[in-house]
Amino acid sequence: MLDRMTPASRRAMDEARAEARRHRGNVLGTPEILWGLVATDDSRAVSALTTFSVGRERIREMLDALPRAAASSMPPSFSSGARDTLLRALDVARELRHPHPGTAHLLMGLLLTPDCRGRDLLQRCRVAPHSAWSAAIRSLDLPEGRHPFPDRVRPSPTLMPPSVPLRERLGRHAHAAMGLAITRAVREEERTPHTGDLLLALAELRLASAAKALADRGVGREDVARALRALSVFGAAAPDPSFEEVARTAWRSARLRGAPLVETRDLLSALATHPASRGATALRRLNVDLDDLRAL
Repeated sequence: MLDRMTPASRRAMDEARAEARRHRGNVLGTPEILWGLVATDDSRAVSALTTFSVGRERIREMLDALPRAAASSMPPSFSSGARDTLLRALDVARELRHPHPGTAHLLMGLLLTPDCRGRDLLQRCRVAPHSAWSAAIRSLDLPEGRHPFPDRVRPSPTLMPPSVPLRERLGRHAHAAMGLAITRAVREEERTPHTGDLLLALAELRLASAAKALADRGVGREDVARALRALSVFGAAAPDPSFEEVARTAWRSARLRGAPLVETRDLLSALATHPASRGATALRRLNVDLDDLRAL
């Protein structure tokens, strides 16, 4: 997706990456996207936010107050909120019939992302989402009344078009992994499948990208099975996300890579974004860095 952006929005994302490496380890979230927007000179987003006297100094002050992680030289991975913001920016540009998402579209994507820290920082600057939206619309030289801020933030249609069944977005290996996990749990053990079953299936498909990623980290099928047996004794910490939820998260990862279908590595990355799930808990027991998997 990033290669489809305007030069200004790519510079904003470069600033966001640099900020993430300096202060957030290897996680790029919505606060870093907001910083990238205000740090990009002569951009439409800066023009929109200047209306509310929101500049680098104020955003820097609030970013410095956030919890910090050790600086990292590794390329940062996107948080779920940052991914949502990018996808929503793409949706906004498409709906406005703009070929390339710019900084104003990024700002609008941020405003459409519910419960994200970047939007919260703007509100702490006393910037209401609907007011910032109007300013972004004006910066694009569009008639404000035709594009009002939505009364309710809807799920991004890019995540899964309603006309396309979820299973049709799964690649061959991803479809096989989900089928194997469900079959083993339901038919063989007569129970509801959980993300641990999916992780075990991903480890079994040795020619698929997830199994190779696990092998690179010294994890094989028997290691996963042993970790899951230990979990069955001690119990899981929280309810598992549904397979559909995991698949939707994986679809978001695939779209960000520009892939037409979900691969098994996208499913593995999706498991890592649900840290309380059985699959992610098993991975932690095997000393696998979940942040590293999110960047797959």
